[in-house]
Amino acid sequence: MAAIVSHLISQQQNETISSPLLFELLQTIPDSSPQLGFFDIAGISDNAADEVEVPEFKGSQDFADIGFWNIEHFNDSISDNRVEQVAKVIGHMSLDALGLIEVQRGAMDRLKTALQGLGYAYDFAYLNVRGRRDLAVLYDMNTTTVTLSKAIMSRNKTAWSAETGSGRSAFSRRPLIAHVKIASKTGRDTKADTPVEFIMISAHLKAFGEPESRAQRRLAATILAEIIEDIRTTEKLPVVLAGDLSETLSTDVLSRLTDAPDLFTLTADDAEEGALSYIGDRYRSLIDNIVVSNDVTLSPISGDDTAVVRLDKSVQNFTRDISDHVPIVIRVVRREKSLQINT
Repeated sequence: MAAIVSHLISQQQNETISSPLLFELLQTIPDSSPQLGFFDIAGISDNAADEVEVPEFKGSQDFADIGFWNIEHFNDSISDNRVEQVAKVIGHMSLDALGLIEVQRGAMDRLKTALQGLGYAYDFAYLNVRGRRDLAVLYDMNTTTVTLSKAIMSRNKTAWSAETGSGRSAFSRRPLIAHVKIASKTGRDTKADTPVEFIMISAHLKAFGEPESRAQRRLAATILAEIIEDIRTTEKLPVVLAGDLSETLSTDVLSRLTDAPDLFTLTADDAEEGALSYIGDRYRSLIDNIVVSNDVTLSPISGDDTAVVRLDKSVQNFTRDISDHVPIVIRVVRREKSLQINT
């Protein structure tokens, strides 16, 4: 029986032969049982228990579950079918807050309605960056409040117009900066009931790999590091920066962020292990990254501090119908004085 389940798992993780019915069947199998023996269901597949990529993710009532996702051209002209498919994926993940990239308000309104039709209570905070690739934070209204931090954005308004030596803007799209507060969902433990509160920065940096685009990203990383330092001094709250940074960590382009002594790049080990967040036909790579300040307390997901959620291995035709990026997710326990990460 264990061999049969292992085979079904491997079939489901292959996008070309996976199916919603098989995914639904695997969801009914318990983590452990007399039939499957001592091992959890993940333990009978070919993947190691501490695999840096997971085929799916579902939020827990015991944690604040936070994700970031370049949803790819989720604009006002998309089909109703795609809105419904995205709503099903997001509803299943059951996140408290999800930073979304490449969206438009009309599509977000339709997504909110579709989620309501599935029984979920989500709303969103929205930043118009003047195009069809805006930014938003979708959040569970039962647990979470999200407020765009206009004071922080105004205080750093000169940063958004910074230019490289050749006159290119560091930010083709302003980052979204929001104050996020996630209330307890357990009601069991007074200490654990302390709300998770932090400043979220969702960024979508300039794409392409030629020297000028890299110069734009390098300048953007420098400015973001300075803004985070300002936030830490003024707001005195933890900071979570993530999104499509359009750069792998194998270069030094983002080093001003990744080398900062009070910041921690959670996706660095995932990059070393060859994880992928951009899963398009060409240039597949890990270009979606998460950086946190060192007072964020995390709970491990499958043995790692970050989950690269390879939905293309559990959702049929994911890259064709939904997105060429997959979400990245973290679990925050509560705010404490020092970072506690199990890696």
